[in-house]
Amino acid sequence: MINLDTVYFISMLNELAELSLSGFKPFSEATRENINDCIFYTDDIVDEDLHPIVRNHLINEHHHDVIDVYGCETEQYVIGVVLGGDKPYIEARFNDAEEYYMISEGRWWCA
Repeated sequence: MINLDTVYFISMLNELAELSLSGFKPFSEATRENINDCIFYTDDIVDEDLHPIVRNHLINEHHHDVIDVYGCETEQYVIGVVLGGDKPYIEARFNDAEEYYMISEGRWWCA
């Protein structure tokens, strides 16, 4: 039997890897014109140094709101942008494992 949680997770890694090619920006810089051009993250911090990645949003003349972020539907892992170092990148950390996934420059891998 196929584990649908695993399929969803791999799909999310692929989607974010593709978007990572266009770079990272804080959500405060998001506009209706550029919202699909890169990965936007919030200023919040989860799990020590991860900034949540915006998945759904509402931007119009009256709103500039984050609706939800990647990983909010699960307690199995946290995922976010790490801003330290030379270039921003994404980490997905499982709560019950030492391994984690990194996403940068169009690809993902287990670290």
